[in-house]
Amino acid sequence: SVGYAQDYLLMSNEMAEEGKPEKDRARLCDGSRGVWLRSDRYDTIHTHGTGCTLSSAIATAWAMGQREREEEDAGSTKKEEKVGALSSMHLVDACCIAKAYVTAGIARGAQLGKGPGPVVHT
Repeated sequence: SVGYAQDYLLMSNEMAEEGKPEKDRARLCDGSRGVWLRSDRYDTIHTHGTGCTLSSAIATAWAMGQREREEEDAGSTKKEEKVGALSSMHLVDACCIAKAYVTAGIARGAQLGKGPGPVVHT
């Protein structure tokens, strides 16, 4: 049988009455459930690099949580209990953090040279 990706993130937007998008909307599906991620939409052309930034931010946040889980599963020699966000970071959490990061970068987008400027990495 052919295997297909079970985890995916779809980007969309909600249209206002005037035909302009008013909210960004992303649908994250992890093979068993789906989650909508909503955020404000900014009227800007300075969005260069948003896709790369989003994928890198998801990978980074997810990897941080994976590292914490692997240490826990391996029976880390540390006696203290794992606490904090990293000890329970899963794909849905990583996508939420990454989407918020990119949205904040779009809000602060700047013109550099000609054409659309880059998303700001803050």
